[in-house]
Amino acid sequence: MFTANSMNCLMKALGPALPGNISAGLGQNLFLVKDGLLITNDASSSLLTGIAPASIITLAGNMGIPVEFTAMTREMLPTADEACFTDIASKLTPIHELDDPNIGTSKP
Repeated sequence: MFTANSMNCLMKALGPALPGNISAGLGQNLFLVKDGLLITNDASSSLLTGIAPASIITLAGNMGIPVEFTAMTREMLPTADEACFTDIASKLTPIHELDDPNIGTSKP
């Protein structure tokens, strides 16, 4: 489980992309779920390629979950229903809270 006690901590973990946007984590991709839509960065906003994000995107497609590739902003995080990091080592790691408020129900 990844818990960020401050937005600055999480933003350092995520890293800045273009002004106002966030990029992937340190070797990890960020995925959000909002209203049944799986959201991740597009290639211009630092989507890291690899088997882990490709697997998540493929699984979502197989389950009929639409995937949106977009430039993600920090304002998207607290309003997400779910958030997670993914990479080959940590697989799928939920992000449960951000600056005290829970993300979604804070349940995986």
